[in-house]
Amino acid sequence: MPLPRVIFRELLLRHGVGPGDRVLDATGTGELVEYLEFLGFDAEASRDFSVSGTSHHLVVARPGPGRASGKMLAGWLASLRPGGSLVMIGCREPGALTAFPGACRLWSCGGTDLLSFRIASSPRSRIEWCDLAPDSTRLAFSPAV
Repeated sequence: MPLPRVIFRELLLRHGVGPGDRVLDATGTGELVEYLEFLGFDAEASRDFSVSGTSHHLVVARPGPGRASGKMLAGWLASLRPGGSLVMIGCREPGALTAFPGACRLWSCGGTDLLSFRIASSPRSRIEWCDLAPDSTRLAFSPAV
């Protein structure tokens, strides 16, 4: 199901991203890429957590039904530049993210639960993020938006 525009607008405004910034669409469908590129963002899609580099300003994720594993979280967090944010659509509680260094915030927009996590100023590799939260750590998600 496509992301409602009110939620999309909220994501961009709350995280201070603008044209030219790198955004990773980790929704699993790549549904945001075309619209982000139209708005002037440097956007790419990823279906998994094997993104390399630490250069994204924002990662927008919507894991499938159920939960996101510690490995998935580590991959998304490792792809962020210092000060970047991971936003997870449909997340009801911070769970595993409380183990990571950074600022976590939950809110609701248009009836959809959202969680944002801004990383600290130091970049970390996927392995370093994995060491902070074992794979047995999971996040609970509400039904798809």
